[in-house]
Amino acid sequence: MRSVVFTLMLFIAGCPASFSSDTIQNSASANGNQKQEDRPSIRGGIGAQGMLCLIFPTDINKYTRDLYGSIKDEFFGFNPGNEPKEMHWGYGYTMKADFRVLNLLQLEPYSDHFYAFPLQVLFDEAPGGIAAKHSIKATYKFQLSYNETGVSLLYVPGSKKKNAFLIVGGGIGFMEGRFTESISGYEQLYGAYTYLENTRTFKGTTWSFHGTVGLTFVPWHFLELELVLNGRYARIKTLTDEQGVAFTNAYEDHEPVSLNFSGADLRFGCKFIFP
Repeated sequence: MRSVVFTLMLFIAGCPASFSSDTIQNSASANGNQKQEDRPSIRGGIGAQGMLCLIFPTDINKYTRDLYGSIKDEFFGFNPGNEPKEMHWGYGYTMKADFRVLNLLQLEPYSDHFYAFPLQVLFDEAPGGIAAKHSIKATYKFQLSYNETGVSLLYVPGSKKKNAFLIVGGGIGFMEGRFTESISGYEQLYGAYTYLENTRTFKGTTWSFHGTVGLTFVPWHFLELELVLNGRYARIKTLTDEQGVAFTNAYEDHEPVSLNFSGADLRFGCKFIFP
């Protein structure tokens, strides 16, 4: 994965050289010469981006493994091939507005929405206990998500005349993250069934910080296409449920569970910009 990110960074850093000439032209002037169009010094826009994200929620992955190990110890008969995978990937989208000044600096308020690919673990008629009289058939599902609002400040050299230009900068946001665990199924003990239907959601907030590098392409004066690589640091130290009870790992001495959304995401989007 590191080699992929490094390759993307080299691609983004190297592309501006191939777009060094000005290519957007006005219609012929009175003397028949073509000339470049100078874009207005103050511009505004609105747009959206889709994103594919890589995250490293270490505490959450440890919690799901510990939960699995605890059930495995109690119900020893189920298929060991059901071991949970780790959560690392997700997807989302962002809505944003742009305010560009002097075709050099761009202020960008944004709203991000992220959803990790859900993790699901199945325990199918797993016997355990004395004489295998205790069994479980249940599905555990785990989901991570966040909403974030913030602002970026970007440097956009070349945006005055070029049809492809570099963007680089960073910003800060306020994030609300969520961890949701749902259980459906039943336990059976000596023929008596206990149904397991429960959903728990834990939430927390933190400040997030990000850096951005990318390219903007201008196929039309009022339309811009964007390819962006974004690095982010965001760690929620404490998660609580609706009653304010902190989320801890009951299978590891009730250690507090943090929620780490630090990582990188690749974004592609478009925006309309005026005048």
